[in-house]
Amino acid sequence: MSMANNELGGPLVLAMVYKKLKEINEVSPLEHTIRFYIGPENIGAVAYLASPHKEDITIGNHLLKYLDAGYVINCVGLGPEYTYKESRKGNTLADRAAWNVLRHKPTYQSGSVSFMEFFPDGSDERQYCSPGYNLPVGVFMRKPYWGYSEYHTSLDNKLNWGVMEESVSTIVDIVLTADRGDEVWLGTVQMGTPQFSQCREDIYGSTMKLNSFNRPNLNRKILLDLCNFCDGEHSLLDIAEKRGYKMLDMLPMVERLNYLDYLRRIK
Repeated sequence: MSMANNELGGPLVLAMVYKKLKEINEVSPLEHTIRFYIGPENIGAVAYLASPHKEDITIGNHLLKYLDAGYVINCVGLGPEYTYKESRKGNTLADRAAWNVLRHKPTYQSGSVSFMEFFPDGSDERQYCSPGYNLPVGVFMRKPYWGYSEYHTSLDNKLNWGVMEESVSTIVDIVLTADRGDEVWLGTVQMGTPQFSQCREDIYGSTMKLNSFNRPNLNRKILLDLCNFCDGEHSLLDIAEKRGYKMLDMLPMVERLNYLDYLRRIK
């Protein structure tokens, strides 16, 4: 089984990501359409982008109009580290979603998460991020191809199932973050702080505990931040970045505040 991490790991992880997202979508429909593509490296991406689309334009031109975020999955079967290569544009929704998820990995503080600017070498990102397309596509990797000597040899014959499962979970989180990251919500109370005691649920708490200012409850912090920064201008990902949250941790409170009529979505 040569070329295991380089060639086999990606398709296996992609298949598991597909299965997981399909299950999630059946319970709670995603905001975006998710498209999966597997093909020969580089030449396959070129052919795919140039292929005709149903609207009598190429798939590449269709993606230019509609793609919000995309990812190339490469070398995801080995290594404890995470490596993310940014899109050519940089600071796209795709990049920001990856930054948000990966910066909240326990290994981030130990230096096992790396971010790098785009460079015109590597895998299919060279095609997606070529000047004429310049699509918002980044690359998700674990131990990158330049980081292990077995790359492109017959000794590339190992995959770590635990690493692959972690890769699936992390990619799913990134996709879900990108799926909802550009949502904009507006608090129904803009002039002052909402009076939560009038709420039909106890979402704030009726007592103030000692040291609560030094170590405030996370849900309370998210509650107050959402009510303040949901001003019709900040997206959910904006708020998460500004306040240091993993965006997915905010979503339960967003839904709860929406149900209780403290937030409404405007975009």
